[in-house]
Amino acid sequence: VDRPAANESLNGSVLALEARNNGYFPTTLYASANTPLQLDIVTQNTVSCAIAFVIPNLGFETILPRNGVTSVEIPAQAAGAVLPFTCSMGMYTGQIVFE
Repeated sequence: VDRPAANESLNGSVLALEARNNGYFPTTLYASANTPLQLDIVTQNTVSCAIAFVIPNLGFETILPRNGVTSVEIPAQAAGAVLPFTCSMGMYTGQIVFE
């Protein structure tokens, strides 16, 4: 299966996630295990509950701006770990898979 590669940064990988009015895209992101990760969440005229972004396993939640990029630092995760994310209502979901 072809997977989009994460961009490399000085302190790990950077992944981009779009928060749209109808959910998060892509719904599954792939990241390198045992490496800190920066998740850049991009909004463009987003007004749905997708702006209330939550990573339950990290106790992280934030309200995203209607337009812009919000960066979230995610600590290194073990290979095989799956980190789900969701909107505050649970309507829109996705995950980061660490390989």
